[in-house]
Amino acid sequence: MTSSHVSVLAYGVDGHGGEADGAAAHPGYAATMRRLSRESWRQSLAMLPALPMLAVPVDVLVRLMLLWNVFAAVYLTLTLVAFRGMSSEQLLRTARANLPSRWERLVMGGPEHLAQAAAICGFVIAALALPQADDLGPTALVVGAGVVAVLGSWFTLHMGFAMHYLSMYVESAGLDFPGDEKPVFSDFTYLAYSVGTTCGSGDVTVTGRGFRRAVQAHGLMSFFFNTMVLALTIAILTTFTGLL
Repeated sequence: MTSSHVSVLAYGVDGHGGEADGAAAHPGYAATMRRLSRESWRQSLAMLPALPMLAVPVDVLVRLMLLWNVFAAVYLTLTLVAFRGMSSEQLLRTARANLPSRWERLVMGGPEHLAQAAAICGFVIAALALPQADDLGPTALVVGAGVVAVLGSWFTLHMGFAMHYLSMYVESAGLDFPGDEKPVFSDFTYLAYSVGTTCGSGDVTVTGRGFRRAVQAHGLMSFFFNTMVLALTIAILTTFTGLL
């Protein structure tokens, strides 16, 4: 079964917006995939396996890192499962149906910003814990959890921007992707991680003013985030290896 067929079954529509015959045979699966396309559902589901980490008998900073690591891993996995197999038409239709309400925009800008805020918090917790790993518990556990927390923060931060770019695109376009094909989810993650690694949009042309502001803010945040990761890495090497 191809990914396009999976998407058809999941959302109950074919590529032209009609009802898919196979969806009727999988109503539970279709409903689950529709829920997974909602940011709040993915975040809530990711918290379920993460919360038990608070009961692990280690220092509170280590518990918080473990909680964050589980949350980030599950959230990123659910996001890829929800969107990766969609065609362009299905992706844009789903994103349009899940646009944040006026209240959500007023309070937090959009549900995806909660994941971005959590990513920053996860990084701060790791930055606090790693320099004192010897005092917080088994050094290997603390350092390992800290490294995973930093990686999870980086990937989640930029995945949040990918979701933000998708929401902006269905409202006002503003991006010109290379080639003749319409964009799919990987095009938005490509843009987000390009900005995250190079502070530039790669070969995606930004044509809308709102997108230029968003990409500029993303690039500045990426620069400072990557700088902090480098500084933390140097500090850890200095503390635990004495190489510097």
